[in-house]
Amino acid sequence: MDKQEFIRDCMSKLKEDFPNNNQNKILIFPRGRFFVEKYQEWFNFDDLFFEKIIDTFYNSNLPRPFLDIDHEQGKSYGEIKELLVEDDGLYGIIELTEEGKKLLKDNAYRYISPSWGEIVDNRGKKWEFYLNSVSFTNIPALLQGQQKLQEQLKLTNFIFFKEAKKMKKINYELSQITDDAVKKLVEDLITQGEAKEEIINSLQKQLDLLKEELVKAQQEAEKAKQEVAAIKEEALNREAEDFVEKQLNQKKIQISVADYWKKQYKLNKDDVIKYFEAINSVENEKEVVKLSNKYNLTNEDIIVMKSLQLDLNNAGDIEFYIKHKGV
Repeated sequence: MDKQEFIRDCMSKLKEDFPNNNQNKILIFPRGRFFVEKYQEWFNFDDLFFEKIIDTFYNSNLPRPFLDIDHEQGKSYGEIKELLVEDDGLYGIIELTEEGKKLLKDNAYRYISPSWGEIVDNRGKKWEFYLNSVSFTNIPALLQGQQKLQEQLKLTNFIFFKEAKKMKKINYELSQITDDAVKKLVEDLITQGEAKEEIINSLQKQLDLLKEELVKAQQEAEKAKQEVAAIKEEALNREAEDFVEKQLNQKKIQISVADYWKKQYKLNKDDVIKYFEAINSVENEKEVVKLSNKYNLTNEDIIVMKSLQLDLNNAGDIEFYIKHKGV
């Protein structure tokens, strides 16, 4: 299987195995007759009650209910996006914040408890039943007929275990050696929840294969690099030998320093070439350099003095150079 087929296969499994994590359905009011200790009375949660709750929920003059903890009605841990009546009661479509997801993932709260009552809107109209919030709690008012939130939601991203850590490790290693498409796939799997074992194993096999391919590619690259370096070294050696031989033939250097100039050529080819070009230039000059014969200056001496910006027509500069050139 090539990389693209692998990605399509994993994405297909992802669609089958993972539900929509952004919005999920929970039972807010189970259908039936219940005694609620908070209000010290019996309530009939039937179609009439549900209808009244829904009327206030979609009333633009009233604030929308939200998800809080332990009926504090302070910080929001999620929104209630929609209400639905089904055979077993009134359901809410909720969208949790990241903090809300963490509360459920860590099992800090296991149930929900609705808070409702009368409300008067800004126009002075009184509404009999208004759902003001739904709380995460461990002591719900309506425990009968309710499952744990974690069981209701079946959100794989709320029930992480050791496979999720393994997925993160695979993601890190993949990000070092694969393209963005595979990395994005793994990130999506982690974001959407607990990775299924078969997907983890598939990714692990793919990772192992990629590692093997990477090692082979690195070995081949290193071998090719060494071969290229050897070819370049051999070419430079021949070039240095040809260059030095040319200087020997033109009597620019003596045989005793031939190895020295070969080494210098390989270390800094451009500077050596410029140096000998400068010597040739001096030799071809027709100007008469005063005092040079008197002090037995060689062509190399003249080049060095020029590079030091010493005056060849100044006896003091020449004597200074001769005094210090051996230092």
